[in-house]
Amino acid sequence: LPATHACIRRMLELNAIDLVLDIGANRGQFALLLRQLNYTGEIVSFEPLSSCRAHMESLTGSDPNWRNEPFAVGNVSTEIDLHVFTDETFSSIHAVNQTAQNRFGALVRETRIERVPMLRLDDWWSEYSKDSTHRILLKTDTQGNDLAVLQGAQTVLASTHAIVTEAAFLPLYDSAPGFVQLATYVADHGFVPSGIYPISHQPEDMSLIEADCIFTRPTRGSNYRQT
Repeated sequence: LPATHACIRRMLELNAIDLVLDIGANRGQFALLLRQLNYTGEIVSFEPLSSCRAHMESLTGSDPNWRNEPFAVGNVSTEIDLHVFTDETFSSIHAVNQTAQNRFGALVRETRIERVPMLRLDDWWSEYSKDSTHRILLKTDTQGNDLAVLQGAQTVLASTHAIVTEAAFLPLYDSAPGFVQLATYVADHGFVPSGIYPISHQPEDMSLIEADCIFTRPTRGSNYRQT
């Protein structure tokens, strides 16, 4: 969506981002968008799904500033079951609920379960970099697990200047938090909304299901107050 892309481009430029953490990369769509937006800095993508692995390796192999990590990300380092659906972009550690089945039908029919490694982003970060001077944009799109991603990223969030996340106004997954819980968490960690861009609606009344939400860390001296 042009408005979403314009906001992301501005976040990259305004915050002098030099590292993007792309959680839930799928087939690299977000990272490819960043390159289209003329971002030339470092990208680390995280994608555990086996069917995406070869594709991601082919993409990152031709881009020296882009690497792929074959892990899920959450608030604990362990192994988990990943539910894989007909449309693999819906794949999640959560099972879909009745709302998702009614709205998306065969697209969310479960085809298999994969056992995959999960790690806390802070555990990965402690091995990856001791450099606290990075200026990070954190993107997370994990189909219902984004709050857990942020909960496992306390150290990373200290160097994060912008967050791009998918949020549910009408949850599609069992036990998955919604927009209010996610927005409250990022607000408690010093971020404020920059943009909310709808992804999907209920066809009968156009009520919002999911949206891409972009948060920014206000500059010092900002008068921003949340109400």
